[in-house]
Amino acid sequence: MNDIDLYIQNLIEEVRFLDSDPGRQPILQSISDYLAKKANSGDEANLMFVCTHNSRRSQLAQVWAVLLSEKLNVKKVNFYSAGTEATGFHPNAVGTLQRSGVNIITEEAGANPRYYLNYLEGFQNQRFWSKQIGDPSLPKKDFAAIMVCSDADVNCPMVPGAEARFSLTFDDPKISDGRAESDHVYDKRSRQIALDIARIISSVETA
Repeated sequence: MNDIDLYIQNLIEEVRFLDSDPGRQPILQSISDYLAKKANSGDEANLMFVCTHNSRRSQLAQVWAVLLSEKLNVKKVNFYSAGTEATGFHPNAVGTLQRSGVNIITEEAGANPRYYLNYLEGFQNQRFWSKQIGDPSLPKKDFAAIMVCSDADVNCPMVPGAEARFSLTFDDPKISDGRAESDHVYDKRSRQIALDIARIISSVETA
């Protein structure tokens, strides 16, 4: 078992044996219910993780969702991320994924680099880069918007085309940029995001 498989297996075990934060459980269940409803109707589900700059939390959520859905064999769910602005997939967010064992590869460098996951055959077709809501690569209707930062949650009360909207916010690890504790803060936030995503997807798997 390689590093990322071990990391994901540990996440799944933690989800199975430890309860989630009671304050977050209702929203996690609501997202799981949305996915289950789609599955029961035979429709594909599209989840779009939204934060302000599409640089940290929304990118982490998308990557973990892609990996966990593959590991848990959850089909017909597509994951996207977007922001109210487009900046770049922040190097510190990329770094925390790499420390977790994710083999994320730079495809194009620059101010807004593009990445792909070197995990399983076919994953190279999934690209990760910073984009605004409305980017041509994103669904235009029949998707759920998951607001992962409070700023976007407040300033983007309606995401055009979304049929459902959920507020699942996380503290911004950006506050630690340039500090000695930066790696620790990013790793902690990445794992929190991964655990919440695992709880959502595990509920769908076992429904």
